[in-house]
Amino acid sequence: MDSSTETEAKFDAAPDWELPALADLVARDIPATQLVADYWDTHDRRLDDWGVTLRRRDADGGARTEWTIKLPLRGSADGVQRRQELTIDTSSTTPPAELRTLLTAMARGAALEPVARILTDRRRRRVGNDLWTDAVEITDDRVTSRVAARTGPAFRQIEVELLADEAHD
Repeated sequence: MDSSTETEAKFDAAPDWELPALADLVARDIPATQLVADYWDTHDRRLDDWGVTLRRRDADGGARTEWTIKLPLRGSADGVQRRQELTIDTSSTTPPAELRTLLTAMARGAALEPVARILTDRRRRRVGNDLWTDAVEITDDRVTSRVAARTGPAFRQIEVELLADEAHD
């Protein structure tokens, strides 16, 4: 199981929004990716009540499949989220036992089940300067969704994620 801390801010974006010029910064595009993510919770959304997400995500037609739990951390403020991510690379169609065990107290005996499917066309750009060339990743996600077997919201979201912890010093 891999563990990392995620620090990011998310913003809604209009369909025609364009990233402004990034003067004096080093920027490089990352190849576009298509993601399919199934979010799991209990029938009455007990994980969501705790601010926790459990997700199974396939990238580029199943070339990579992983299960991830995101746990909120202290220090989130001003629209910036800090979360602990625990990830297992596996093609399992049900949550791995290691992750289910971590959610036992929050689920309180209720079964975990798929509650939403998110389809994402993702474009990314890594940005930095001469000292930290990959300090920040700017992600442009165009998302469609299905919730409880019905068409859910579609939206565009920009994420700005801190990649290098020392970049904020």
